[in-house]
Amino acid sequence: MWHLPDGSVRVCDFLSNVSSSAVAMPAWLTTLSDFSVASGACSIFFLALTFITYSVFPALRNQPGQIVMNLMAALILAQSVLMTGYISVAWLCTLKAAVLHMAWLAVFMWMSITAWDISYRMQLNRLISVREEPNGHKVLKLGLFAWGLPAVFVSACYLMSKLSQDQPWTWLEYGGRNCWIVEPLHSLLAFGVPVAVIILINCVLLVFMIYKVIVNRKRLAAAQLARSAKTELLLCSKIIVLTGMTWTLFLAANLLDIVAIWYISVVANSLQGALIGMIFLWNEHVRSLWRQKLFGRGGQSSQERKSARSEETAPPSNKCSDDHSSTK
Repeated sequence: MWHLPDGSVRVCDFLSNVSSSAVAMPAWLTTLSDFSVASGACSIFFLALTFITYSVFPALRNQPGQIVMNLMAALILAQSVLMTGYISVAWLCTLKAAVLHMAWLAVFMWMSITAWDISYRMQLNRLISVREEPNGHKVLKLGLFAWGLPAVFVSACYLMSKLSQDQPWTWLEYGGRNCWIVEPLHSLLAFGVPVAVIILINCVLLVFMIYKVIVNRKRLAAAQLARSAKTELLLCSKIIVLTGMTWTLFLAANLLDIVAIWYISVVANSLQGALIGMIFLWNEHVRSLWRQKLFGRGGQSSQERKSARSEETAPPSNKCSDDHSSTK
């Protein structure tokens, strides 16, 4: 949901027109659109800060760290382009729509890759170590897939739109009043369906990851090393944010059209970038790296030493997904 400079509001709705006039829109819609603007700027700030942090410290740029950097880059691009609002120049509006289409598809692709990477490591009971070397070739292949596939798909959509201009049928048109895909049905087919498929895959991976967390919790309980329920809930919440499961709320809001669900979906998804940034930025390892760089404080903090001692006695599967969030 986004408040455009001409007074209209863009809503993530595939079932009807994607914008409503300022005269007809209810007060709750205005409130949510204003909130989405503020939270979008907040998300870009935290994502940029986290991206800079990962760029500064080589220790963070292992394979999972590089995947996270690509996810953050895609989110920054998508939300920055979205914040530009309406563009009156026709070709720039078309360009914005195509870039926005490609960027959001890339966001969901990188979310799916992140979910796959966490699941793979949980399956192998493999920890992410600070000493883990970056696998440049693998990340490059993933990058060609996650950035290249959306780019090829959007290019094909744009080419089809140009070829169908002089035909009685029209496949898809970029631009329009909202600088997006003009027809809601075409938006559903070219964006909604691919996103729904990716989210479905992420749902399967999410179920597997939560299953591994629960199984591991029972195993630790038997060994009298169980974590608190609060810690496990926090871990599952991180996984839900990283896999983009909050976007299922938009589908529910479209189908049910209930104000409360619209509030929850807009709040959860407009703050997703900020939450992802804080997940990877606000952990003890990153704070320790910044302290050492800014103030020259060497060694580990007491919390890091305590965590290291606990990891020595814990099974590897205990920390695989949590460590992914800090990319240690």
